[in-house]
Amino acid sequence: MTTLTTDRLTLRPVSAADWPLYERWHGDDASKAWDAFTGDIGHWVVKGFGWFIARKGDTAVGNVAVHYRPEHADLELAWNTYDGHRGAGYAPEAARAVRDWAIAHVHAPRLVSYITRTNTASQRVAQKLGAVPTGQAAAHSATCDVWDHLWRAS
Repeated sequence: MTTLTTDRLTLRPVSAADWPLYERWHGDDASKAWDAFTGDIGHWVVKGFGWFIARKGDTAVGNVAVHYRPEHADLELAWNTYDGHRGAGYAPEAARAVRDWAIAHVHAPRLVSYITRTNTASQRVAQKLGAVPTGQAAAHSATCDVWDHLWRAS
């Protein structure tokens, strides 16, 4: 199992033990929670990479991934910070670790993030990672922009 560490966080792939996190994250929509949970675990099985749970000690503070979606040409670097843990710098710290791991191990030709224009917090995270907006994400949503992490496989 791939485990990443930063100064404050431990990141490990989604596992069966994480079901309660998905239940809380998706609220009353058990079907949506189950689909996301099994899809995230399955992504690791099929692709060998995917969503990590970010923990500070025993507390889950968010999740971050390099993941593939068939409707997108590029791999996406994505992140979420759980309620009560926003504003502490966990998202850029975790995303940087996963990005660097993906560059070394996944061999993605390009990494992007799809960020809605109203999500200024994620835009700031992308900027801290050195990403730049490159336009609308036609294959994603009319309200999303593609943020390019400016890394290319050689």
